[in-house]
Amino acid sequence: MRRSDPPVQMRRRAWMRIWMAATFAAGTAASGDVSAVGLEVGSEVVPASRGLKLRTGDREISPAPGAALKVERIQDGRLLVGLPDGRSRGWVDADQVIPVDRALEYFDRAITENSRDAWLFASRASLRVRRHDYAEAIDDYDLAITIDPKEPAYYLGRGALSARRGDHARTIADLSEAIRLAPHRIEGYLLRAMEWEKDLKPDQALADYQSAIALDSQATAAYVGRGRIWKMTRDFGRLLENYEELSRMAPENPVGHREVAWLLATCDLDGFRDGRRALAEATVACKLTRWSDPSCLEAIAAACAEVGDFESAVGWQTRAMQLFQASLDRVDRRLSVNKGRDARMSNGLYRYRQHLPLRERPDRTTRVVEIPATAGSRG
Repeated sequence: MRRSDPPVQMRRRAWMRIWMAATFAAGTAASGDVSAVGLEVGSEVVPASRGLKLRTGDREISPAPGAALKVERIQDGRLLVGLPDGRSRGWVDADQVIPVDRALEYFDRAITENSRDAWLFASRASLRVRRHDYAEAIDDYDLAITIDPKEPAYYLGRGALSARRGDHARTIADLSEAIRLAPHRIEGYLLRAMEWEKDLKPDQALADYQSAIALDSQATAAYVGRGRIWKMTRDFGRLLENYEELSRMAPENPVGHREVAWLLATCDLDGFRDGRRALAEATVACKLTRWSDPSCLEAIAAACAEVGDFESAVGWQTRAMQLFQASLDRVDRRLSVNKGRDARMSNGLYRYRQHLPLRERPDRTTRVVEIPATAGSRG
């Protein structure tokens, strides 16, 4: 990529500091509190420049252009920000980030100052996706790739957007190029695997999920995707091994324990179920989520029913439904996926009240394996 000339970089940094200082001055003059400009604990910001660094364990990472970061703490003019995965975070200066609601204005101005910085276009593209301005976002990704055709993040961004728009050929082409440029990063494999799934090509999807797991043995999304493939083929042995492996590789991750429990409690294949082990695994998952995750409570309800404890099954299923409903807003309630889940949970409660265990055909179910924010895919 052709980098900005030093004087251009210096002008942009100086302009950014002036812009942020003016923003803070306006906000604090009104209320004396940084929250007036949107910089408060819990609010979202995006990187103002490519130099921002976060840490994931012992690794230092750069968030993607336009990545949403949540402010976790504010102390002495500095911010502790983190990615939604719950593992990547770092302390930054206030002028290293922009409040989401002011970011588009910032990047419009920055691009006017320097129209040869591909990172700025990619950041603006990400913000436009958030606003559902997909055509404009594609244009920005096109410009970013024209300026810097060797940056995999831009192909990942355009590929993900093309997938959302249903452009299969372009999605596969972009994600394949991202993988070619950065074969050590799992994002390209995960996104391409999901696109292969949509195109009903399980072998290609499975190969990409395997590649992602080979790169990161705790990549929850890869195990979940691989599990979907083996569900469709009713390969329950491999499905069980899949989630057992996740539990072994990431014992503090509730997803593996929960899915082992669900399969052993509800599988329609006689002789495969194991109620006692399902109850033990579900208990681990519930403890890891402090008994507050609806999916984990569903799993322990199913396990209780499988061992004949229908009173406990009714209690846990009722609690799961209460927590699930409490988590929805008015828009969520109208989504078909949530209506389907509500119906499935109600069916489970009905069966438990009738002293009947739950049976599910894993190749036909529409159940979605949820990934808690604290157990997201790594990469």
